[in-house]
Amino acid sequence: MKTTKGYSGAQIGLHWLIAALLVVAWFTGEGARAALDAFERQGITSGFVPHVALGLAILGLAVLRVLVRLGRGAPEPA
Repeated sequence: MKTTKGYSGAQIGLHWLIAALLVVAWFTGEGARAALDAFERQGITSGFVPHVALGLAILGLAVLRVLVRLGRGAPEPA
């Protein structure tokens, strides 16, 4: 793996974007069990879809972050 002097702007931006989405996903997941039960009974997806969409976005951004790190490298450990 390549070593660099510091993280790139893209790496820092992806880090904080993922962190912010994790916080939002945490708060949308509170009613996930009730929403899933309602979906199974009636086909209603009121609160569960945003939580799942956020999770998929986080997964995609995490994969992108790994690819950027493999391409650009990272600084030496302290």
